[in-house]
Amino acid sequence: MVYGRITPNVSEGGGLVAGGPNPKEGKLFLDFMASEEAAKVLGGLVGATAVPGFGLVDLTRISLWQMRRPVDMAAFRRDFSARFTQN
Repeated sequence: MVYGRITPNVSEGGGLVAGGPNPKEGKLFLDFMASEEAAKVLGGLVGATAVPGFGLVDLTRISLWQMRRPVDMAAFRRDFSARFTQN
């Protein structure tokens, strides 16, 4: 994702680590990060938040690229994996 002219910080990229020591607290933190309350706090600091309408980047002005050809993801994964698993 490229926003241009500004560092594209985003706040919604997070997840729990399986087997981590504090899953309840981790979920509480992630729920907060996805909330409007967090978006209000972070909106002046990051490019985009998990809540639409907050952040330093006007996402309505972002143009998305269309793929020019279909991609066979299963074939891509096989080919990519083969590069690292060759004996």
